[in-house]
Amino acid sequence: MAINFASSKIVNTGEFVRSAQHTVLLFDKTLNSNNSVEFSITNDNFINLFYKYDGRFGFSTDDETILGSKSKLSGWFESTGTGIALTSPIQYYDVVKDVTGLWTGDTSIATTEWSSSVYIDIISQLLVVNQWTKLMYSNALTLQEILTTFGQTNLEVGNQLTLSIMVDNSNTSAKPVEIILHFKII
Repeated sequence: MAINFASSKIVNTGEFVRSAQHTVLLFDKTLNSNNSVEFSITNDNFINLFYKYDGRFGFSTDDETILGSKSKLSGWFESTGTGIALTSPIQYYDVVKDVTGLWTGDTSIATTEWSSSVYIDIISQLLVVNQWTKLMYSNALTLQEILTTFGQTNLEVGNQLTLSIMVDNSNTSAKPVEIILHFKII
């Protein structure tokens, strides 16, 4: 079982309910086999990165040291699940290309037909989303709530956790895109 410990909502957020969304699963990859795997993180690094401030969610300034290239979405790989061989050629995730492509498909309007101001606004906001450790997270569990959910007093090796980013658009023809990052305690 993976626990979703934090989520953020970004881009033209409207207050309405939709029944459908796109889901993008992001992973790390194994060095030799190029299979998707959760991003491996130690208990101490997980706490230092996400829960450094008295067990409340908030990023530390050590995000690039702990995450390396994974401190940006463009350092992750898209896959349908853990242990899946990544499609060749293996490419890093491109949030701008992916989200605009999904919204183009939803609306049947090519990006070349979007108004300049809308296009610039969306691209600008998606470039901010790429720096996911700098976003505001409106919903997050405390460290104690995570431990209670797992029935543990400390995070244990093998615990799986996810963090989600909901990228929304006020155009109701464009489905929200939930980007889910996968972590595993080692």
